[in-house]
Amino acid sequence: MTKPTQEKIVITDRFCIEARSFLQSQKRYEVVTSKTPYPTAEELKGCVGLIIRSRTSIDTKLLERASDLKVIVTATSGFDHIDLDLTQKHGVTTMYTPSGNATSAAELTLLLMLSACRKAPQAHQMVQQGSWERVPLIGNELKGKSLGLIGLGRVGSNVAQIAKGFGLVVSAFDPFAPPQRFEDLDVGCVGLMELLRSSDIISLHVPYTKQTHHLLNKSTLSEVSTNVLIVNTSRGSVVCEQDLIQCLTQHRSMKAALDVFEREPLDPSSPLLSLANVVLTPHIGATTEEAFQLVSWDASRQLVEFLENGKIENALPPLEPWYQSLKNAPGTSTWS
Repeated sequence: MTKPTQEKIVITDRFCIEARSFLQSQKRYEVVTSKTPYPTAEELKGCVGLIIRSRTSIDTKLLERASDLKVIVTATSGFDHIDLDLTQKHGVTTMYTPSGNATSAAELTLLLMLSACRKAPQAHQMVQQGSWERVPLIGNELKGKSLGLIGLGRVGSNVAQIAKGFGLVVSAFDPFAPPQRFEDLDVGCVGLMELLRSSDIISLHVPYTKQTHHLLNKSTLSEVSTNVLIVNTSRGSVVCEQDLIQCLTQHRSMKAALDVFEREPLDPSSPLLSLANVVLTPHIGATTEEAFQLVSWDASRQLVEFLENGKIENALPPLEPWYQSLKNAPGTSTWS
């Protein structure tokens, strides 16, 4: 008797062993891991399901190679690496995993705040160099400071909850968050200009879209205090890096703590690397074992549910109002 042909699922990046085993237990599927984040034509031959991370760009070339593709799941909370117009044109269902990284990204946000305020990277380096001079390391407490969150979604809400434990006074700007969320979190609801002018710490938690491109720029940065700390764990291009560098160079009392950048990896010639008032990490907001496990399981479960039952969970494009507004009012920005 001829063995039934298995349909192929291709994984293009790191994936937890247990979630992969779950996929392999579905006997009708052959599970393949591509040799690089951008799979070859041979790897995509017969592929009905594709699981990716942010290093895999979904573009015309890939979709034309994957003629049997039915579904893509990105094991990430962001999706700017996927051309959603193309996936819709090709009739490929696309989903993401927005919840798995939220705790890890929120905890990194607080780590960056603490590191910048207490000069932790400089302290570590000084000890390594045999120095015990503590006066240059005088920092600031978080308690009593005003924290302004731009974006009160999954990550922003987690940051608000953790920040309360440090005694920070939290307010937020988010035109799409329901009033009940502000009330439940005991977070002040403010406009963008008010937040920029009144916050000791500003933390960005918005998706990257046409509306949020360079949300912090020369104009908006002119509204902030020269003592402000700016934290970005969302997407690099929501901040105009050149304008931020200019502010940080002109105002040494201003600080920035950045996990994301306009171009990644960060260019070795970037002025950010030579500024003493900056803390940098290499886009590690989701880089924890717990987040890795969660997004892997979410991606595998969503893929199988779709292929077996046609169920769509966490669809792309998102159905949330913040994304739908892009289609309804092109060229305008609710975020400004």
